[in-house]
Amino acid sequence: MNEKTDGTEIRITEEKQKLERQKKQQEAGGRFARLGAAGILYALFYAFCLYRNQAGVTFPFFVAGTFWFYCFCMKKSEVPLKKGAALYMASATLLGISSVLTGDGRILFFNRLGIFLLAAGFLLHQYYEDADWSFLYYIRAIGRTAAGILCGLAAPYRDYAAFRETAQNRKESRVKYILAGAAAAVPLLAVVILLLSGADRMFAYLFMMRIGRWLFRSSWPVQLVGIVWMIFLGGGLGYGLMVWMNQRKLPAQNNRGGQGEPLVAVTAASLLAVVYLLFCGVQVIGLFFGRVTLPEGYTYAGYAREGFFQLLFVCLLNLVLVLFCLGYFRTNKALQGILTVISLCTCVMIVSSAYRMILYIRCYHLTFLRILVLWALALLAVLMAGVLLRIYRPRFRLFHYSTTVVTVCYLVLSFARPDRLVAAYNVNAYYAYRQQESGYYETQEEPRQEPDLAYLYHSLSSDAAPVLQELEQRRKEEPRLYREPAGREREFRLQYWSSRENEAEKMGIRTFNLSIYRAGRYAQENS
Repeated sequence: MNEKTDGTEIRITEEKQKLERQKKQQEAGGRFARLGAAGILYALFYAFCLYRNQAGVTFPFFVAGTFWFYCFCMKKSEVPLKKGAALYMASATLLGISSVLTGDGRILFFNRLGIFLLAAGFLLHQYYEDADWSFLYYIRAIGRTAAGILCGLAAPYRDYAAFRETAQNRKESRVKYILAGAAAAVPLLAVVILLLSGADRMFAYLFMMRIGRWLFRSSWPVQLVGIVWMIFLGGGLGYGLMVWMNQRKLPAQNNRGGQGEPLVAVTAASLLAVVYLLFCGVQVIGLFFGRVTLPEGYTYAGYAREGFFQLLFVCLLNLVLVLFCLGYFRTNKALQGILTVISLCTCVMIVSSAYRMILYIRCYHLTFLRILVLWALALLAVLMAGVLLRIYRPRFRLFHYSTTVVTVCYLVLSFARPDRLVAAYNVNAYYAYRQQESGYYETQEEPRQEPDLAYLYHSLSSDAAPVLQELEQRRKEEPRLYREPAGREREFRLQYWSSRENEAEKMGIRTFNLSIYRAGRYAQENS
């Protein structure tokens, strides 16, 4: 009796599993029927826009087309467009336009990262009720979305297989027979070609020397593999990501808020606050007002350089610390007061860091990294203002505030083309140095250094070409005042203009970039 009961239960379980598999297969087939054609078109569109082309004129079209594809898939899945979605789409499209206007690889990398984050934020906003998400939960959600892209790479091909099996009244596919015939013909072709080559020297020369050389020495096989890979990647990033989003796999956020004992945070944060207050006092009295004498052998620029990066790290650490305390400990007035002190001290540290960097720039001039650091400090200051609001207003949507602030600030940086700013600042400093302007050689802190023009030619991208072209013209017009490049500068100058010309010559219709095009024109004038 027990054996019969066990056997019946096993059969019932197997039937349930079979029905469940069939149901999932039908769902996958139906999903491919709705979205498959759009997914295939998007994969081809992805490959066309991005194959060997990360900064061409097709890039903004790729960004706009990606959001159009997302909206199309959401409409098919009955997901309405929410308020605020336009901000994500417009910001990402602006970053795509910025990529066509710059040749700076660092800005291009940050643009692509920004577009990904905006796309992830857009999809999370559309598929989930994110209004009450905490800052930390939003970060985890973006990380899960990135993992979802990897999970979705094979989704188009699984769904296609399910679609083939569940399609009604389908005709028998002839593709497999064609592939089988082609596979059988390959060894036969090899034998026949070898025999015919031995029978006729002219045929052997034509096939082996001409056709064979083209087949094995041309780059088309590598390009074909690259195109196929881009289509595969486009299918996963488009169709696969939408499949993952429609499954809504993110767990619900625990809305109970921080439950940790606030006394722990109060004790630890109080000790830090005392140290920060002492440090800020030294900054105000010593660095800002110059009331503290530096140790022997120190200069203000050296002092600024030495402590800058440690101070920047402490500012970032404080931001994380405050967010952690707000997220994991119960609301407490004492804790709020201490976190306020830490936040205000962090603002003083940010000002101190910026002042140190400005001192250093005045003596040693501008680089891309120094612009990035000043930008990051300004961004941190605005973010800390949002953190201060969050301390006293628990319902304040800090992540959305941060997303807006970072997006707007980065758009300013991206369109500013930092390499051009670096070149303009350093060339102007070079003019002042060569003209021996009054007060230029020395500051209150220490003598200024002559700008290193070799650095400009060696390290900057095509964005700096208009400024460097202006320098070339000034040298021709005033040769006595502006010396001709020599040594390292001469070598780097020749390499710079040669590289710009080569980049411009390699551009096509898809890969046209305004910055590279302009730099190529200037390079021809200096060749």
